Amino acid sequence: MNTTILGTRSLVKLGLSPIEAEVYLTLLQQGTGTGYAVANVMGRQPPQIYKALENLSLKGAVMLDDSQTKRWTAVEPSTFLNQLERGFREDLTDAERELEGLQVVRDPDAIYRLHTVAQVIEHCRSLLGEAQKIAILDIFPGPARELGEAIKAAVERGVHVRASVYAPFSVPGVEVALASRADEVLDEFHGQVVSCVADARAFLSAVLTKDGEGVQTAIASRDPLLAGFRHEGLNSEISLHLLVKLIEANASSEELKEAWRQSYAGIWRRTPGFREFGSVGPE
Repeated sequence: MNTTILGTRSLVKLGLSPIEAEVYLTLLQQGTGTGYAVANVMGRQPPQIYKALENLSLKGAVMLDDSQTKRWTAVEPSTFLNQLERGFREDLTDAERELEGLQVVRDPDAIYRLHTVAQVIEHCRSLLGEAQKIAILDIFPGPARELGEAIKAAVERGVHVRASVYAPFSVPGVEVALASRADEVLDEFHGQVVSCVADARAFLSAVLTKDGEGVQTAIASRDPLLAGFRHEGLNSEISLHLLVKLIEANASSEELKEAWRQSYAGIWRRTPGFREFGSVGPE
């Protein structure tokens, strides 16, 4: 793909309008020039370019030399991007301070749809961050790489993390089960799976596009019944994957029974969501 097109897309994501991004890239490649000259190079009407240059100046992307004719030059990309980053961090700090005292109200029965990959990954990070006792994952390699640090942080807080994975995945302290016929699943499935349940209280289930750039479907909820069902389903799936490995290793029937018992030992008492749903009394 044309590097100019890629550059335009990246700059638009950072807050420039499409025409501002084009003007900035044109100046980078042409050196200095008047607004009229830039308009001629781009094949645009001069008033459009004059307005874009004014906006770019306010955003710190271009500089004006008005010693003689008014000639514009683009600020070095590294300087401009560093400026954007500092401004974003300052704005982020201000927003965090202003929002810190707000009480978040959630509808526990609602089922929400997520529409972007960033939403899906960030929601998973949030669930892992709020988990107190146990987090269960069903996760393809791409999302697993994105969530590696959040998974590690959960383990370091003492959370029991179980994960069904489809490629080798190693985070110390995580109980990992490589899915049966994982290679076939990765090759034939039409997308990338990422599911996370935190304490049987809240869950997210999503299928990203095959390339990981979009979302085919994604839902999230704090409904205790749905979260409990999702927890049980994933927990059983992981236990079965582990049993298959033991069978392949010629484990005895007693070893298989013990492995199955361990998968569910105390699960109702150690999982907050089940306890809060009224299944059992206090520990």
